[in-house]
Amino acid sequence: MTDIDDLAIEVVVGNTMRVGNHQFPADENALRLTTPFTRNLNGTDEVFDPNTVEMLVWLPGDVTLEYDYPIAGPDGIITREGPGRYFRNITFDVVGRTVIRIIGIDTTNNIKVAHEWIVNVVSEMLPQ
Repeated sequence: MTDIDDLAIEVVVGNTMRVGNHQFPADENALRLTTPFTRNLNGTDEVFDPNTVEMLVWLPGDVTLEYDYPIAGPDGIITREGPGRYFRNITFDVVGRTVIRIIGIDTTNNIKVAHEWIVNVVSEMLPQ
């Protein structure tokens, strides 16, 4: 299952944001889900730590970055904040459409949970 959390988020090029399903203070610059990874094995949702967590970032110009947990991916490691909660700081340094997907994989129970964000990186914010 994939949740599309925001379909048209705009971010100014050069900004760094924390991306994931972590908790954060109200003043933090972040894209996040409000819930940790959950699975339903016995009719009840429970928070779980996947065996692996992967974050894929598709940048304009056909560039893909991959961050993983618990072992670093080709472009770095994801941080585990607590049970079921993970994040990575992403710098948006290319103007255009960026897609980010975080995937939690529980190989023991054959469960895959994914969340996705679509970010329009702009050179400047237009007044509203």
